[in-house]
Amino acid sequence: MKYYYISGYVLCLSDFTRHLIWDRFDEFSFHDSTAHISFKLTSEPFENVNKIPNTAERVVNSAVNSTFRNSDTTFVLHTPDDVVSFAKANIDYSDFLLNVDPAYYALQSDPNYQGQMRDEVMIYMRKLLTGKLALDSGLCMHACVIDYDGNGILFSASTKTGKSTHAHLWREVFPGTEIINGDNGFCRVLDDCPFVFGAPWCGDSNEFMNKTLPVRAIVFIERAPENTIEKLSALDAFVRLSARCYMPFWDKALINKTMDTIEFMTQKVACYLLRCRPDRDAVRIAHHELFGT
Repeated sequence: MKYYYISGYVLCLSDFTRHLIWDRFDEFSFHDSTAHISFKLTSEPFENVNKIPNTAERVVNSAVNSTFRNSDTTFVLHTPDDVVSFAKANIDYSDFLLNVDPAYYALQSDPNYQGQMRDEVMIYMRKLLTGKLALDSGLCMHACVIDYDGNGILFSASTKTGKSTHAHLWREVFPGTEIINGDNGFCRVLDDCPFVFGAPWCGDSNEFMNKTLPVRAIVFIERAPENTIEKLSALDAFVRLSARCYMPFWDKALINKTMDTIEFMTQKVACYLLRCRPDRDAVRIAHHELFGT
């Protein structure tokens, strides 16, 4: 078993071979064996795991997956064509079982398939972790996160719009600024204060650090010929942040909890719309608005 400290949780990974864990998880290794969340990996034929209790209720049925729930367990079914064909979670999302289809599991050491398998298993873990975050006043948003003088600032934008470019420019203009995550912001509200955590899920950026910071601001970025910034109302920020979060779409109750957390964060955290060019002046304008200097 391997232990990692991520988003304020101790995660235990059981029966995961080294082939199926990203090397970047090493940054989050932890030596305390008291786990908050357990992930167990199995490899059974789909017909063996596709046994839902008769008492279970179907709560989601889509082209992506089917979700069933009985009194204390959630079951998410995919198909034998998916690397992760089946997942199961207990009621408080602290205990997970992931099933990798044997046809894929047997190929995990094959360089031609290894990367794809590992990526899909790891990304599926992030998906399930959003369920636990939702229960604990947390969320995961598509954002580049920086540490500026002990302040967590999240830059969010559509893919290829420039959030990473802007974050890198902060590092150039203000030496000492660090990129905590190049693609994902894992946030939790603790004692009424939103915090952002480093995590190994960082898209293609390969930029991540094991750090925890209070959230100072969320900045939504749009490309524009001129650099301008405005503070958003809580309602405008809510709409934008809702569109940038990974939703636990397999569970409607968890979606509602995520929306509650979004509402709280947009009332508690200053949110801005930065329309900008990819240049240093955009950084200076944003910095002046956020910090008054």
